[in-house]
Amino acid sequence: AGAFSVNPGTNALSGYDWGYERLSGALVMTEVGTKTDYTMTAYPGRASLTGFFNTADHDDNFKTVFGTSKGLNPGAPVLQKSGTSGIVLTGTQTVWRADGGLVANPHPTAVSLYTGTGYSFDPTVPIRFNSFVGVRLDAPDQSRPNDSYGLKMNWQRLSENYTQFLSDANFISGGSGAPYSRDKFVFEANAHFDVGAGVIIEPVVQYVVNPNSFWNPFTARRAKDGFYAGATLVVPLGTLLGLAPG
Repeated sequence: AGAFSVNPGTNALSGYDWGYERLSGALVMTEVGTKTDYTMTAYPGRASLTGFFNTADHDDNFKTVFGTSKGLNPGAPVLQKSGTSGIVLTGTQTVWRADGGLVANPHPTAVSLYTGTGYSFDPTVPIRFNSFVGVRLDAPDQSRPNDSYGLKMNWQRLSENYTQFLSDANFISGGSGAPYSRDKFVFEANAHFDVGAGVIIEPVVQYVVNPNSFWNPFTARRAKDGFYAGATLVVPLGTLLGLAPG
């Protein structure tokens, strides 16, 4: 359990603005869970349940202070709502090992299933529900124990009044204003490659169904179903420079 200050304005500050904080609330989080690994059992798993409550005010999904659509009236002050809360449930379980679990190996060739679900109790926040499920193959080659391949499906549901805001914002920006689907799906193939010396490459390919303008509401353009490809490169400078253990 823990409590943390909410400082949404500090993202625009440099790291040298000492003491410049305007607290807008507190975030309280509590988590319970269990975890095992290959030193404890042949088929380890993990499960956790997290609850949170944020006391900070946030923008209403749809209304201005005058009760009008904030999408159709972008210059009007947005109605503020107080506090939000929700839960997050995650789990992972190893379901198959190439050695049948008969060999003591901290990095066996194994298949794991994993899932997670987050739900907001407050209908005035944009994302009401997010859930994912996936399968991962670890150490497909025993000479490369840290590599993995995976498949994942993510389902995200927006609050109904937030999709109405997106439609209004699209219309006022010159678009059609057609309704957006509340449900977005992402189908993903991913991999994790340990290059050596702590350097990691993680490529990913996704196909997105029912995308929306969440990150850029006031645009006339409407996103279409399609592919995304990218990669993450992790370079531990401390390890490469000898400042941290490899």
